[in-house]
Amino acid sequence: ATRATATTESGGNQPPSWKNLSLVNSASTASSSPQHSFVIQLASQPANLQPNSRLAVCSPSNQILLLDRRSLQPIDGQLLGSGHDSQIVDCRFSRAAWNELLTCASRWDDQLLLWDLRVNNNKGGSAAIVRFNSESGDCMSTADISCDGLLLCAGAELDSANQDARIVFWDRRFPTAPLGCYSDSHQDSLARVRFHPSRSRRLLTAGLDGLACSFDLTAECEDDALVFTYNAGCGIHGADWIAADSDLQLKPAQLAESVAYVLTGQEGYALFEAEELGDTLMELDRLPVLGGPTVHDDASEEADGGVTSRVADYIVGPLTSGHHLLVGRHSGRLGVLSLKQQTAPVWLSEDAVGHADTVRCCHWDSETNSL
Repeated sequence: ATRATATTESGGNQPPSWKNLSLVNSASTASSSPQHSFVIQLASQPANLQPNSRLAVCSPSNQILLLDRRSLQPIDGQLLGSGHDSQIVDCRFSRAAWNELLTCASRWDDQLLLWDLRVNNNKGGSAAIVRFNSESGDCMSTADISCDGLLLCAGAELDSANQDARIVFWDRRFPTAPLGCYSDSHQDSLARVRFHPSRSRRLLTAGLDGLACSFDLTAECEDDALVFTYNAGCGIHGADWIAADSDLQLKPAQLAESVAYVLTGQEGYALFEAEELGDTLMELDRLPVLGGPTVHDDASEEADGGVTSRVADYIVGPLTSGHHLLVGRHSGRLGVLSLKQQTAPVWLSEDAVGHADTVRCCHWDSETNSL
């Protein structure tokens, strides 16, 4: 895990100057198995809940490393993932309580774990305080907790027997049995479920069937709850709500709180209004070829580190308000692609990146202009 900071163009309210990113800190995950010594996901604790907020870093070793968000130094030791029967695939900090972290694991694991970061067990980690079980044995692939901390949700892998992919809900106060489920909106495994950051009963889901759905959970049934569906045309592997930019000139203005994005398996990206009759704001079917054929090796990089004739290998995720994408190459190089300017990515210097392999996740901290 690395942290880099960017200066602004001319003052604190201007967009970051990506060329001026400089490496500040880095941290490593430790594992006795080489194939487990990489990061698959990170989660950032909301800064308004804890002055020294944290990052949770997941690795295939089934452990979660807790780091100080600014220094990337380990704090509270490692949160051992031994409560799960398989690899942790999703983790989310609560927005309502600074001490709670939700995790779910893939395959053969039909439960969510809610960890209390204040409680240390005799192994030096933290102890799970609540287990949320699925009565039907769903294999969870993603999970989240609502902004008021009262509702939990998990997306399941496709049940080949029943040919449905369930979205399961729990009341935080009654963990022994699910509150209910949706089973008709997706026809393949769920890749992401994400609650809205400020609207506790608004949910975004996305799946390998290429659909992203927005639900109003105050409705009485699944059909009435479905507000909006976006069809990406191919499998989706990432999705979330994102702060809208004033340049989008959304009408009415309240739609600025309803903008979401998806990332597809074909390295595509879309930004849309997740409301009834919502519009697609930006759409990129796949990473473009800019000035030359698609090449995925480093044989002819320019001496100054810039790459003007080739696309990146993959999209890591959106930055700021969704107009910039962090893109990467399998050598560890990272760049910023502007969707407004339609120009070649700004490739960051190797000194600013600190990675030597594929980057799987990112978090942009607008408060400190750091990545």
